[in-house]
Amino acid sequence: MSKKKTKIRGKLYATMKKKAKTKTEKTIAKMQKVREIDSCNLRDVLNDKLKWAVTEKQKALKQIEQLKIQAHRLDGVILLMKDLSTEKNEESK
Repeated sequence: MSKKKTKIRGKLYATMKKKAKTKTEKTIAKMQKVREIDSCNLRDVLNDKLKWAVTEKQKALKQIEQLKIQAHRLDGVILLMKDLSTEKNEESK
């Protein structure tokens, strides 16, 4: 995150009392620190979500492969059953 300092601008700031100016400056400094912490936390959360999404995708692809294998096996079983049933019909004729 950029480290540029936020400046207070405007006519109101120029006419403020010294005590109010220091209070405003402290508030702005505190806000900048909180924003920096929040952006770091957000970055960490995003990285965690990215890792989770990648692992979930890998799991899904693995399951898809297993389902493809199972579908091919079932195709083989269906072909075997059809062949056996046609052979039985031919023998009976």
